[in-house]
Amino acid sequence: MRFPGLSIVTVLLSAFLGTAQAACGASAPQIGIALAFPAPGISHELASDEIPQAMRAHGRGARAGTVRQVGATAFTLNTEVRMSVAAAEQRRDCFRLKRLDIRLDVLQLDVFIASELAPGTCPYRVTMAHEQRHVDIYRAGVRRLKEELETALGGSTLLRAIPAASIEQAMERFRIAIDTIVSDARRKNSEEMARDNARLDTPSSYREEHARCPASDW
Repeated sequence: MRFPGLSIVTVLLSAFLGTAQAACGASAPQIGIALAFPAPGISHELASDEIPQAMRAHGRGARAGTVRQVGATAFTLNTEVRMSVAAAEQRRDCFRLKRLDIRLDVLQLDVFIASELAPGTCPYRVTMAHEQRHVDIYRAGVRRLKEELETALGGSTLLRAIPAASIEQAMERFRIAIDTIVSDARRKNSEEMARDNARLDTPSSYREEHARCPASDW
């Protein structure tokens, strides 16, 4: 049996906790998700032959189909999770997740423009516009991730009150459930952004952008 959009871990957790949770009663937590998306930093210090190496250091390879990479955008997202757990009022052997706070922090958003491209020139403007589209993809992707997490966490039965021998055991079970949901959402979101970026980075799009400026300017 397949469960579209759910990992096998999520399905197994739901099956494992479902019956036990029923005895503890429903108790949905308060959920807050904060998003911080800064303006991109602009680096104009690396030559075109140095940009691929810089991107590999950030976990991204050189763009396919390019003879010379004159621009790139490095992006790193961090997820911070905090939760508050307490014993249920009706049953002391049940514990509820009182509050869940998640921060989506963009730790790095750097646009690299090759040092050979002088600011104000046609190639510089075209390259900057291309990289800005990558920034827009990341911005839209992180906002989409926030919405997807709000939906997934808000509707998840995994975050209802659970039986446990101690609050420490309850916190560990909640942590596993939350990590599973967040990891599933981040994986899906990362794949979506990768596809969007790949559609932008094609040989035909590079040829089209290159043709916007006189060949001698490049």
